[in-house]
Amino acid sequence: MEVFPETVLISNPLKVTENWKTRITDFQSGRERRLKLWAFPKRSISLSHQTIKREEMNEIWQFYHARCGAWDPFWFLLPLPDTWNKEYVGTGDNTTQIFDLPSKSTTPDSVTVYVDEVSVLFNFLSGGGQAECDRVELVIPPSLGAVITADFYGNLRLKTRFAMDNLTKDMFAYLLFNAEVGLMEVKN
Repeated sequence: MEVFPETVLISNPLKVTENWKTRITDFQSGRERRLKLWAFPKRSISLSHQTIKREEMNEIWQFYHARCGAWDPFWFLLPLPDTWNKEYVGTGDNTTQIFDLPSKSTTPDSVTVYVDEVSVLFNFLSGGGQAECDRVELVIPPSLGAVITADFYGNLRLKTRFAMDNLTKDMFAYLLFNAEVGLMEVKN
């Protein structure tokens, strides 16, 4: 999977929105029942850059074109490190012990790994994962279906796609300079 061009300097701060899916049922009494449908958020990212160079804009446009708009997902690395909690890492299968963290340039001492919300022992592996992300090697392989999450400090890496599928080059440039080009996190 391709990685969003890291040579292009993106304006900071990026607008990153967490989207949750909750089913809310209102009752005649005024009470409501809420059901959380997603265990983890899907994030949307807004890119805008008033001072981008034409060469950089063309590089992002070519990347958009090569992805066929919203069709082909890619890795996007948030440019500023931060503290991230309970980020999804993977699902156990009784044998796999090495998992990619959704992070790059991770501070090793900041990492805590959980299997079904219980902290577990692991070894930190710098780099080597998809899109050069950091990895962890769990001492005991997680059981089938166990959910692996992690807390860490680093640059969050997200699997994303472009939000819009039908942009001309002129409209793409206009949105990038004057509004925003949207990215959507993909979970599959």
